[in-house]
Formats: sequence, C-alpha cells, structure tokens
Amino acid sequence: MMTRDAFQIAGVDRSPWVDSEALSGAHTARAAALHPDSGVGDGRAFDDWNWACRTLGDTKARLDHLLELETGAPQTGARALPQQHATFFFELADYCQSVGALARRLGACGSLLEKAILATEVVSAQGRWLPLHSRLLQLQAEVEKSCLSLHHRWMQGGRDYTAICETRDLAAYVSKWAAELERCRLGIEV
Repeated sequence: MMTRDAFQIAGVDRSPWVDSEALSGAHTARAAALHPDSGVGDGRAFDDWNWACRTLGDTKARLDHLLELETGAPQTGARALPQQHATFFFELADYCQSVGALARRLGACGSLLEKAILATEVVSAQGRWLPLHSRLLQLQAEVEKSCLSLHHRWMQGGRDYTAICETRDLAAYVSKWAAELERCRLGIEV
C-alpha cells in the first residue's frame, strides 16, 4: 500500500520544517471548503486534509512521516539523548513524581486546615515549576531551530537522516514532558 504524503496533500515542500502559522491559516479555510456539510465538500478529502495538517503540525509526527516517505520505512528506535537533555528529563521526572505525591496528599485532605498545613510544600512546588517550564520552552525553541536548520540543508540537497532522527526523538521527549509538566501544574493549583 502506498503511503499518503501529508506534504503533497497540504501543498508544502517535503522538508523537516514547515511554516506552522501558514499551515494553521490554510487549514481553517480549506477545512471549511472541504467539509462534507458545506454542500460541495468531500468527506475523504476533508479527512485527508485534517490528517495532513495534524501530521505536519506536530514536529515528531512530521519528522516520522518525512523519514518514512524518504526511506520507505518508519525509523524506529530512539537514540541516546545528549547528557544535558537526559539529566533535565530526569529532573522533570523527579519533579512530576513529587508533585504527584503532593497532589494525592492534597486530594486526601478533609479540611482547609489540612490543606493549609501543606501550603508551604505547594508554594515550593509551584516555585520550582516556572524554571522547569522555562527550560522546556528553551528546548522547544531548540527543536524548532534544529528543524529550520535541517530544512535549509534539505532544500540544498542535504539529507541528514541521523540528525532528523535525533531531532524527532528530542521533539518527542519535549512534547511528552510539556504535557506532563502542565498536568503537574494543574494538580497543585489551589
């Protein structure tokens, strides 16, 4: 079976980077035109368009798709992260584990007095969140910068599949930990 090409469906160059703002703007207008309830829409084309925009809008999914299209098979197996990133993700895991325990203790509180007793721990955990979140945002920017750099090399004929895999793996970790960190923040809101 031939693999669908999200780049072709969306009408963008096959590359590690896409202009997400332009894609988002185009998505709304084209989705409205293709929607089956529009009277002239096409359900299959609408589904393909939504799939293409979802795939290209997510860095990891886009890089996975690009590698599959270019090499003929999905690239599996995560590579080792650079030590500074691995250390940071372990720090995030430790933070999320401690916040999870704190959130469970808060949930078990039967009175405002019990919650007040935990207030200093909550404030401390909330204080640790912002620097971790800031570092995660820096990593997200690093992933986007890497995709843009790969894009420029790609457009000049350079195909560095190893660098694409490394960027994809980092994007996957960043995405996972961004969701987890947000869950932690919500778990200790008072």
